Amino acid sequence: MNECASVIMPLDFPQSKRRLAGERLSFDEALDKTENSLKFIVREHSRRPNEIIANVVQGATMAEQEIWLQRLKGYSTDAWALPWRLHESVQSTLQLLVRMDEMGLFKTCRYLHFFGVSRLHFAGALTLIMRAMRQKYPELVITYDSAAPLTIAATCGQAYTTWHIERFRGKRAPDMRDEGEKDIGTFTFSHTPVPADISFRGSDDRFPALTSPLGLQLTVGDLCIREQPTDNGGAWDELSTSLVAAHNVYVHVLALTQLNALMDQELKSRPTMALSHVFADFRSIVDRVFSPGTSSAKAMNALYSGKDVLQFFDRKNEAKLFDIKQGELPDWSSTDLEEFPELTELPLMHE
Repeated sequence: MNECASVIMPLDFPQSKRRLAGERLSFDEALDKTENSLKFIVREHSRRPNEIIANVVQGATMAEQEIWLQRLKGYSTDAWALPWRLHESVQSTLQLLVRMDEMGLFKTCRYLHFFGVSRLHFAGALTLIMRAMRQKYPELVITYDSAAPLTIAATCGQAYTTWHIERFRGKRAPDMRDEGEKDIGTFTFSHTPVPADISFRGSDDRFPALTSPLGLQLTVGDLCIREQPTDNGGAWDELSTSLVAAHNVYVHVLALTQLNALMDQELKSRPTMALSHVFADFRSIVDRVFSPGTSSAKAMNALYSGKDVLQFFDRKNEAKLFDIKQGELPDWSSTDLEEFPELTELPLMHE
């Protein structure tokens, strides 16, 4: 780690009430322990001055986040990271970013990282947030991580096949325009079970997801290699899980690239898809919020007035891993979908 790591992150202690109760830590105690971790990192940082310290924002409420930022901002503003709990509500996330901007925390910030982004449409929204923030901070890079490609493989034994628009009942266009009460759907991944039974050991059957270079080369027998099955009858070993996870990561990255390219095409002129209207409205909001001439008060007002649009990107409508594993997905209907371009026709976005 000492030879390879270029970003250092403090041992930030959990801030949710449930986790704090489990750790028997109050918010103040968690903050104290995180600050002690930062003090150690800063002291050691003098030996490796080119490495970046990523300061993690915590706090179960806006008031706690304010206390956390005021206390720890003096240690580093090279990079900031937001846990997944802080982007469950996108409106709250953007309010936090506006407050951090007001405090001057992005003036020397090189990276803004989001933990636990499993929502493909929110990952696409992060691209629009980054572009909006670059109006003030041209060098800022927004990054994110996602455990979903790994847990889908390890916990569910499934592989991503592609991505598509899925109708989600009750998810409606914030600005109805000509769409009336029409459900507009969301961007999501398709996935399929991968055989793992001991009976497939040595099988020449093709890997069921042919959407990555690795997937094109794999057979089911490459994965089912245990001579003795596990307790649940599976024949995968750790490498098997890693191979499926690597395939999923490739599809995840490619999907975001293609989603960005699709939205770029759609937003160049009048959007033709109802779902694109939401992205267009979102872009308008974040561009206004992070415009150099927008005060913090006006930015907060813009977020409040656009809350119906922002709610579309919230975490609350996500399918749980348990649902995926059990095959009990939410009540989606794939009928009456809009025309969707073939992915092979979309140019890759290089940014």
